[in-house]
Amino acid sequence: MDEGELFRVQVKYAGTQSHGSIKIRVVPSNSRGKKGKIYSETEADFMAVYSPVTDKVYMLPEHLWRGKKLIHLRYKAAENNQKSGCINAVDWEW
Repeated sequence: MDEGELFRVQVKYAGTQSHGSIKIRVVPSNSRGKKGKIYSETEADFMAVYSPVTDKVYMLPEHLWRGKKLIHLRYKAAENNQKSGCINAVDWEW
C-alpha cells in the first residue's frame, strides 16, 4: 500500500466458528437469497473481519476471498492435522 492510496474495504462480523476455525460469509449483505452472488472486482479490495471468538480484526486481501462465498480462518491447529482449505488467521491479524 502506498501513502495516499485509497482502498475499498468491506467490513464483516464473523461470529460463527467450528473446530478451531472462523467461518466468514464472503457475500454482499444485500444478496441474501440470491444464488451465485459474490463481490465484483469493483466492490472491494480488502475485507476487514472482526471475530468475537478471538477478539481480533483480520485484514484479508482480495486474493484470499475473490470468487468465493465462504472462507475459513484457522485460529488453532486442526485435530486431524488438516492443512488445506483454511487460511491461517495469525497471518492476517491487524
